[in-house]
Amino acid sequence: MLDQAALLELFARYGVMTIVVVMFLEGLNCPGFPAGIILPTAGALAAGGEIPIWLAIAAATAGGLLGSTVLYGVSYAVGEPIIHWMERKSEKARKLNDRCRELIFRKKAHSLFIARLIPVLRTLIAIPAGAYRVPVSRFLTMSAGGMACWNVVFIAVGYLVGIGIWG
Repeated sequence: MLDQAALLELFARYGVMTIVVVMFLEGLNCPGFPAGIILPTAGALAAGGEIPIWLAIAAATAGGLLGSTVLYGVSYAVGEPIIHWMERKSEKARKLNDRCRELIFRKKAHSLFIARLIPVLRTLIAIPAGAYRVPVSRFLTMSAGGMACWNVVFIAVGYLVGIGIWG
């Protein structure tokens, strides 16, 4: 698991690319890369003048969208067998997939935006979106919008805490 000290070391060494890479890995659903650590840290660094806040938001959104798009593409190519495999593995996965399917087909365009605001579902929604062949343009626009909102909130929290630290 990536802790805040390790994250600060990565920032010192690689700068804003740290945000892109860690959010890319989170978008791929890799364990140990939680947005709850990187986004507030990026906000605190923005408050301290290390990076512009708009760049932190853009980097987080771009990295997450890239990772999620890879997951979407794999799922689009492989299709529904991934979904069926996940459902056979656990009841929890089946229930989560049912929720994803309902969001995708009930809310249409807004479903992906909404899913990006729900913990856990926000990183998994790319799998059913790809498997159920959500159009790429809808996937990208709604995902980017939802991710940007999520990122703004968490980065803003870090920024406000950072003002207290730096101010």
